[in-house]
Amino acid sequence: MIRSAKTNLKGYHSKIEKQDIILHKFQIEKYDLVLSRLVLHYIKHLEQILEGIKNSLKVNGVFVCSMEHPIITSCYDSYHQKTKRESWLVDNYFSSGERVNIWIGKKVVKYHKTLEEYFQLSKNAGFEILDMRESKPIESNFEVKEEYERRMKIPLFIIFKLKRK
Repeated sequence: MIRSAKTNLKGYHSKIEKQDIILHKFQIEKYDLVLSRLVLHYIKHLEQILEGIKNSLKVNGVFVCSMEHPIITSCYDSYHQKTKRESWLVDNYFSSGERVNIWIGKKVVKYHKTLEEYFQLSKNAGFEILDMRESKPIESNFEVKEEYERRMKIPLFIIFKLKRK
């Protein structure tokens, strides 16, 4: 992820920080833009983190974040398959909280939240929601049509674009 961020931000005046976000000391009104890629679904209580990020932005600063889609985090009970999934059983969608997944042979703890919860948490932290996207696949990114069709069945990620008011 660090390597990818460095590549994507090459030529921009930017700073990449690698540390535990829960322990991070947010500076006040420091940044025009904060990016968070696939981090927030690992955090149990987002209120303080979102407040810290909002405060670290200058007025009208933008926060762009992606996280695993709540449909995915609601499917973990049946997620331990050895083959590529062809269907997803959404279960306990409205029961927020810890979900355990096996990823690359290891147990990983993530925290399921509904789309509504992400929206309300963002709004309550003082963000204006500018945009929300789901990671709809683009056919030209796939060499195999069957893999594209399989990926069209469910969104893997959600992406929010938020602005500090």
